[in-house]
Amino acid sequence: MHLDIDRQRDTPIFLQIVEALERKLAGGEIRDGSRLPASRDLARDLGVNRNTVVSAYAELVARGRATAHTGRGTFLRAAAVADTPLRWHEALARGADARGIGDTLDLHSVAVQDVPFAFASNFPPEDLLPAADFGAALNEVILARGARLLTYGTAAGYPPLRQWIADEMGRRGDPVGAESVIVTTGSQQGIDLAARAILSPGDVVLMEEPGFTLAFGAFQAHGARVEGIPVDHDGIRADLLEQAVVRSRPKLLYLVPNFQNPTGVCLSATRRQEVLEIAERHAVPIVEDDSSGALRFAGTALPSLHSRDRRGQVLYLSTFSKKLLPALRVGWICVPEAIRDRLVGLKQVTDCTTSLLLQAALDAYCRSGKLEGHLRRVRAAYRERRDAMVEALASHLPAGSTWTVPDGGLLLWVTLPEGVDAKEILQEALAQGVSFNPGALFFIEPTRSPHMRLTFGGNAPGTIREGIRILGEIADRACARTLRSRPAARGEAAPLL
Repeated sequence: MHLDIDRQRDTPIFLQIVEALERKLAGGEIRDGSRLPASRDLARDLGVNRNTVVSAYAELVARGRATAHTGRGTFLRAAAVADTPLRWHEALARGADARGIGDTLDLHSVAVQDVPFAFASNFPPEDLLPAADFGAALNEVILARGARLLTYGTAAGYPPLRQWIADEMGRRGDPVGAESVIVTTGSQQGIDLAARAILSPGDVVLMEEPGFTLAFGAFQAHGARVEGIPVDHDGIRADLLEQAVVRSRPKLLYLVPNFQNPTGVCLSATRRQEVLEIAERHAVPIVEDDSSGALRFAGTALPSLHSRDRRGQVLYLSTFSKKLLPALRVGWICVPEAIRDRLVGLKQVTDCTTSLLLQAALDAYCRSGKLEGHLRRVRAAYRERRDAMVEALASHLPAGSTWTVPDGGLLLWVTLPEGVDAKEILQEALAQGVSFNPGALFFIEPTRSPHMRLTFGGNAPGTIREGIRILGEIADRACARTLRSRPAARGEAAPLL
């Protein structure tokens, strides 16, 4: 192929090759779709370095005037390829576009809003965080071990902390070995690791409904199909659970037995035994999420499912976020020996390791004995705040409203009169400085919902009373609008809880 190349021009030779080929294509000397000579052959014909031709061909491709195919060669195009914007909604994996993912953003965006009456933030408030004591523990380990704590740790976690966790579980009637404990970046990572290890796209996961939004979002992100089992005052309905297990053959059952999110109820002793027996009969693994179990301020603690597991089917996870410091993002998952190495490997490829420095400081803090004193203080505060909220709800919510009265944790579940959609009153509430989570966020399928999740842990009792008074006025107006627009009633439906 003859191309006009002028070595005296300032234009680089590779661009001259490009221009010459474009002229031949425009003039009809080369047909659209023609295969260009091999770069080595054209370089020899022109007396130039092969890399010069390679650069010319690459420029043609970049301009949309050629296409390159490995093993077949480079082909000219008469017109540049039209610029087509990337359609990200089509490029995303199906799991990344699941409804649960968007709902987690809605949940978090309301929870972190700076409002005077924050009933949406399900984490400890600043006034109950042991900043000084934890700071002292952090200084202690830095001075003692220095740079050794500023590198990577093992994927399974800081061995002394894992031993402390194992010993603590044993003191609560659930003896485990430190080798079965994997430190995670919060309990949310424990959910994700379990999903990664157990689920394949299309598998079924059963969980409570209403249920923890971030859990069904995580399962959906891994391609699972999530089915909800109704909850009553004793926790998940065991009779409906067994029917669903037989019908759907799930790969996993996810439960929050203590102070269930969002209802605050606890799985009764009878139900715990029934759930374990169902799981054993049908060989279904259980993920037991005990994120708030340490915050019990009334009643008697019940044995964990994990402590009664006879066949190695229960994965137990918990966290220091709810009972101590959210910013640590330190939790753990206790797993059967048969899958331990698999989860440690998945932890490694997910984030390598949880912060070694924070793990060491947390271990020092826990071994100092200050954690139990901190828990006594916050449990008393949360009980006082729960009582203030329950009293305010009784005084200010519309007639016909109901709510749970949990024995621990940070939240409760309100059901407004039939026909009121809590999501529709949220914007009015936010405008008056009151945040809460509408119940629709905690159901797997979109639905109008008269439910609200209210967190009592983040506000002093006086603030709670004033915020609930404002919310009650808004709910009263919503009820009045509903009654005006409703046709003659034929009877009232029973509330979910």
